[in-house]
Amino acid sequence: MKRKTLCVFSLILFLLIFCTILSQKIEVEMLTQVEVKTVNGSKIYMGDINLPIGVLFKDEYSPHLYEVAEGTGWESGTRIREIDNKTYTVDTINQKVTLSPGKDYRFVLTASRHPNYGELVEIIEEPETAPDTYLVCYPDGVPEYETLPEHTALLVHSENALLLAVEKSTFPFFEHRAKNTLSTLELPGMRVFSLTEIENFLSQFPLLTMLAMLLIMPVMLWAASCIFSNWENGRAAVWLNAGLILLALCFLPKLLEQIDLPTSLLPSGNILSISFYQSNFSLIFESLLKLDLISTLEVKESMFRQVSIIWQSCLIGTIILIMTEAILIRLIKRNREKKVEIS
Repeated sequence: MKRKTLCVFSLILFLLIFCTILSQKIEVEMLTQVEVKTVNGSKIYMGDINLPIGVLFKDEYSPHLYEVAEGTGWESGTRIREIDNKTYTVDTINQKVTLSPGKDYRFVLTASRHPNYGELVEIIEEPETAPDTYLVCYPDGVPEYETLPEHTALLVHSENALLLAVEKSTFPFFEHRAKNTLSTLELPGMRVFSLTEIENFLSQFPLLTMLAMLLIMPVMLWAASCIFSNWENGRAAVWLNAGLILLALCFLPKLLEQIDLPTSLLPSGNILSISFYQSNFSLIFESLLKLDLISTLEVKESMFRQVSIIWQSCLIGTIILIMTEAILIRLIKRNREKKVEIS
């Protein structure tokens, strides 16, 4: 009974430590990245506050204007706040948003995903600029257009997608900002993806597989140790497996430091939202296939091959280790039994 209790307790302890370390990383990865503009609207000589209309975030209901503010108590940290739509006017003719002065603001100019009220954010102070390739997808077909935005060139197109070379893109990539840049091509339901961030996301797959194996392998060793603890001469194997499990926990933070997922390709709620990834990546890969873009598809296949190798190697290696331990325990028991018979 004591052994069973110890086995259950040890598994719970391992999972608790693993999930605690992992949750800290998930919290960082799930932060919405934003660029902000500070306006000292409380100064009495300040005139009306004017912002470009691109600061608005649109959903199926209406446009929204956001700011960031410091929370208190349980909601400490830099968080999203929505500005009441009664306090500003939208001028679609002059393409601007106007607010009356009287308050200091830190407006959200753009963000890595649609902001949600009260969520924590990471402010990007100095975004980087570099060339990129945009995958632009349309649910109802590519629109007719006369000219492309400045510093943008068409590489290839299909019935429902465009592949655009962008001379000056900003990183981290924000779809909201990209849509503002491509406003002359915008239609309802249009999606914009960065090929650079897609390939960066794919390059994380081997690391994510190793992360999964750091959970699966210790659980396998734990199960074997629970069995070995009931065997005569199984104590050494139990201690060896305990040491390996502890080593896995020590390696976990170092592995997590290497993982950096592009925020633009993560869901806004649950990082494990399978339906989100299925929807987004089905759209991406179907569009790339129609565009006959071999390079990114080859990156995908290469990453999946690496994932398969890591997965099989870790599982087979763990099974071989457990079987070796079991065989050695049995051999030690037989040798001792023979010595007893001879004596």
